Amino acid sequence: MPGTRQICGARHTLGTVDELEAHAIVVRADALNLLGRYDEALRLVSPILADNSTHLPSGVAAAVSLLHLRRDDEAVMVLSRLAGAHPNSPDAVRLLSVAAVRRGDSAAAVAHAARAVELAPAALDVHVQYSVALTAAQRRADAVASARLALELDPNSAAAHLAMADALLLGDLTEHPGDLALAEQHIRQILEADPNHAPAHNALGRVASAKGEIFAAISSVSRAVAADPRQDVLVRNVVALLARIILMTYCGFCALWWIDLGAVIGGEDGKPVLVGVALAVIAAVVAPWLRLQRVTSLRVRDLFRDFRRRDPAGVAWAGLVAAVGVLLAVLPLTSIAVARVLFAVAGGLLAIALVAFGLRVRAAKRLARSSHTIRP
Repeated sequence: MPGTRQICGARHTLGTVDELEAHAIVVRADALNLLGRYDEALRLVSPILADNSTHLPSGVAAAVSLLHLRRDDEAVMVLSRLAGAHPNSPDAVRLLSVAAVRRGDSAAAVAHAARAVELAPAALDVHVQYSVALTAAQRRADAVASARLALELDPNSAAAHLAMADALLLGDLTEHPGDLALAEQHIRQILEADPNHAPAHNALGRVASAKGEIFAAISSVSRAVAADPRQDVLVRNVVALLARIILMTYCGFCALWWIDLGAVIGGEDGKPVLVGVALAVIAAVVAPWLRLQRVTSLRVRDLFRDFRRRDPAGVAWAGLVAAVGVLLAVLPLTSIAVARVLFAVAGGLLAIALVAFGLRVRAAKRLARSSHTIRP
């Protein structure tokens, strides 16, 4: 995300404020942006831009606010005017690259970031953004190289370490087995300096997810959400991880359904098996719930509320899985004749849930553009 910038002295004559006053206003706006008070920062610099729409420092401060407020189209309008009026300013084109990454236009993101590097080859933030843009374009080797240059400029830069971790996590990690551990090293170096660094906790969750450690991933990403609940991608990642737990439950129910098959065919003699499967179903639901409560810093109820709000298709799919669990749990309480009917219904629901899961994954992959997003 945009945050820091170079303050370039503007030489324009402003209608209602002089240049010194404008500079003081921009400094205050920059401070408000760093505090996350983006609306206030935007209101502060708006009168300057109303007098002079190409005033560089206030335009950059306004664009940072607009990008954080998810008003990307307005930010691009402001930045395009600035880039046209100040072709040698790296700030405008760097932020245009940020906006292009957000829109999923990786080609434009790389082009703008490359131009920023040409204009300010010794500036840390342009190399970080170039790495971010290259990561969005799936150019792993180039992204790693750009992040390495950023780390050479400032070995303690959290943004540079995060860019390196993102680049290392790109693509098929089986082709780069050592890079997962290297990415984790970069992330932990950030957290040593700032234990509440939300993007670093999110990245650590992605590392755990890549290792298949779902509950560790939820623990890390929930810490990221607690540190910065404004970041939408963090909540989306928690939702994606909850969906994985539901998928694991679905797979368990499939196995238990097959175990029940022999018991249902066997008639009354299979009742003990049905009882055992029912107990296993209860354990398959209760155990993850208890573990979630232990590993997450958020309330489990709030996690599922976000899941319901952000993934309605996933909720419908989870409902099918839950219905299967209920049917398997009540089988030993019914007669064999009724149990056979319920067993057949459970099998049908498992098949429908499988199709629904496939459709949901396809939809989720189309929406998961950000390199910070945990894939379904």
